[in-house]
Amino acid sequence: MEELIFTGFGKEGIEFLAGLERNNNKRWFDKRKPIYQRALLEPMQAFVYELGLKLSRDLAPDLVFEPRVNRSIYRIYRDTRFGADKSPYKTHMAAILWEGSGEKFYVPDFYFQFDAHDVLLGGGVYRFSPQGLKDFRGALADDDLGRRLDKIVTAHKFRPFLPLQGEQLKRVPPGYAADHPRAELLRHKGLYVMQERPISLLYTRRCLDEAERIYRAMGDLHVWLRDVLG
Repeated sequence: MEELIFTGFGKEGIEFLAGLERNNNKRWFDKRKPIYQRALLEPMQAFVYELGLKLSRDLAPDLVFEPRVNRSIYRIYRDTRFGADKSPYKTHMAAILWEGSGEKFYVPDFYFQFDAHDVLLGGGVYRFSPQGLKDFRGALADDDLGRRLDKIVTAHKFRPFLPLQGEQLKRVPPGYAADHPRAELLRHKGLYVMQERPISLLYTRRCLDEAERIYRAMGDLHVWLRDVLG
């Protein structure tokens, strides 16, 4: 793969996203598509490439990072077939780097997203697959694995990532006691964390350094999920 070097996202790209919020139509987008390509897509490709190299050296050796649309980079085109909102374009950019043997949406990942207003950096599993949910609950019931997760989420360095996120059941699932020591975690159907950063982070290479720092800080959760889900 050709070496890509990330230098930041230009303000031109952020202005493009702000304009797209006001003019979400094909005519406006097509006229300015070169800006999308130059100021958003190409920097995102370099960001994914360099970030993937950094994280795969030690934290996530089998990390998948493919700086292409429909692989690590999400399409800007919306699927309008089923929702009430028929606007054709997303007004944000997003990328995912993942590790595991299952589909990328059901294994531990590092997620990066920004729009014209803020930046989101997250990690974990947004929604477990049916088998993944069984494995997750089994790990919580296991003394060693369960206690290992307890230590991760109560560690001082993990406090900035709390509260843990993910869709939850209203009650502890059948087969587990309501007063189980990890009852709250057992209710989760997905488990991830998220942090928000100001839009100014995007404009220089510091964005890459800060992203690496944040993803490494949440790395223990990533490794636990990777070990449990396989």
